[in-house]
Amino acid sequence: MTQEPSGYQPYVPPGSSYPPYGYGGYGPPPRPPEHPRAVTSLTLGIVSLAGGLTCYLPLLLGPYAWYLGVKVRREIAAQPHLGGRDRATAGMICGIVASAFLALALAFLALIIVLALNGELDDEDDDNDGSGLFAVAAAAL
Repeated sequence: MTQEPSGYQPYVPPGSSYPPYGYGGYGPPPRPPEHPRAVTSLTLGIVSLAGGLTCYLPLLLGPYAWYLGVKVRREIAAQPHLGGRDRATAGMICGIVASAFLALALAFLALIIVLALNGELDDEDDDNDGSGLFAVAAAAL
């Protein structure tokens, strides 16, 4: 069996757009390796958004998902050989939306507390034993 010289290029007939059989170069280009925390940002964003709509506790993950998404995007911009920018962006957006819901929930809770402390939520017939505050807090949760 004879070996080809190192600078050997296979013959491609003029007017042919395809290289000969067995010659590489077909298929999509290889994907760059993903940033290790891109998926983490996306996961935290989805958990904070989806879980925050059922109960309020996962909303606390929203600001961290936002922060982590921004940090990962900066690191990907500094090292262009890394991929995962789309996942980090999606995690950042989910974190922003969850943070907005968290701010609204905290503002609503503060409003309920202020109204309860001022006695605005008590019934006229009630003897002001403080049970109105507990009822409003239980209804808010």
